[in-house]
Amino acid sequence: MSAPQQSILTHDPDDKRRYSLDWAALLASGDSLSAVACAVVEGTATISATSSGGGTTATGLSLAGTVATVWVLAATAGTVRLRWRATTAAGEQLDVTTTLGVAEQ
Repeated sequence: MSAPQQSILTHDPDDKRRYSLDWAALLASGDSLSAVACAVVEGTATISATSSGGGTTATGLSLAGTVATVWVLAATAGTVRLRWRATTAAGEQLDVTTTLGVAEQ
């Protein structure tokens, strides 16, 4: 399976935004997601599974079918990298990294 193409997403430090990742292209035929989590692996950001969550640097996500969503509640200017990690029903572990370019807009 090939990973989705990654690009740098623009994010203002004061933004409270959700980011979603569709895992469908990475799943083998007949497989499904059993768990997905997200962690800040570079930079400083507060993330949550919901827009009103307490926030942390690692969290579970909201999951609807093959689409996982995380909220970035705050971020410090610079580069922030989010590592999404999925475990499938077949036991595969899949990692995808999203890069946020954080700067005043």
